[in-house]
Parts: sequence; C-alpha cells; structure tokens
Amino acid sequence: EAPPHVSIMTTGDGTVRFNPNLYDSGYVCLSIINTWDSMPEEMWNPQQSNLLQVLISIQALVMDEYIIQKEPYYESLTKESAENRAYSDIVRYNNVKWAMLETLRRPAEEFK
Repeated sequence: EAPPHVSIMTTGDGTVRFNPNLYDSGYVCLSIINTWDSMPEEMWNPQQSNLLQVLISIQALVMDEYIIQKEPYYESLTKESAENRAYSDIVRYNNVKWAMLETLRRPAEEFK
C-alpha cells in the first residue's frame, strides 16, 4: 500500500511557499509520505504507518516557528535570527492574505 497523496491547496494561486516543505505548486515534501528520501524508519510502512502519523508530522514538523531552518544550510539558525524572523513575517502575512481572507472571499465549493 502506497502512502497517502498530500497536497497543499493554499498556495496564493501558486505564488507562496508557506514552508520549505510546502511548495507553491502544492507539492508536500515529507519523509512519512515518501516525498523526501530519508531513513527507512521515517518513511511510509504499510504495515505500521497511518494517516494520523501523516497529519501529526505536518503539524509538528512543518507548522512550527522554525520555518527557514527547514532549508538546507539554514538548520543552525535560531528562531530569533533575522533570516527566520523575515521568513516568518512573510509567512504570517501570506497566511492572513491567502489562508484566511482569500478563503473567506472564495470558499471551496464544499463550503459554499
């Protein structure tokens, strides 16, 4: 059994990367769904893995305050670093603009 297919729908019409693991094309890069080459114990295992693990991985590993540290060569920066604060400000602004306001303006069909 293959891992679930995961896409991010909130991309600012393909203009915003809310996290280095969340591409503006909708691609989600995580070991648990086999979209990032990692150690075998971190990857999808049909006998042990489940959707809850995927959702917790997204919440814990992607949606945190250490955003720029997910980029190669930035892992050692602190959350107080100028680079992380700048990236966080961009993400915060675009969360309001696209994930909140645009969703209210143009809700998905399922929510109309």
